[in-house]
Amino acid sequence: MTKRAKALFFLSLPPVCLIIFLLKNQGMIHVSKIFEVVQCHDTFSLSWVSSSGELVKVDECRCTSFFSGGKTMNVLLPQSKMVRKVNRLTIVELNGQEVFI
Repeated sequence: MTKRAKALFFLSLPPVCLIIFLLKNQGMIHVSKIFEVVQCHDTFSLSWVSSSGELVKVDECRCTSFFSGGKTMNVLLPQSKMVRKVNRLTIVELNGQEVFI
């Protein structure tokens, strides 16, 4: 497919589809897709904003439970072996991909 044909194809897409395509290719993930990513990986890296406003970054953490009705998930921290409750709306990065709402 030529560059011109690709450009015409993308211009023919509805704006919503084009925005989703562009975001996926920029290393971003929607907050609603967090569960899909977490269940596919044994361990993952996670960054979120704590209630005090500080950025918390954890590598190789595990999800112990996920509450779809609410907006929280329990994450096992590898260093301390403690479980933290994380609000999904405070997550800013998952496996190196920026999370958007």
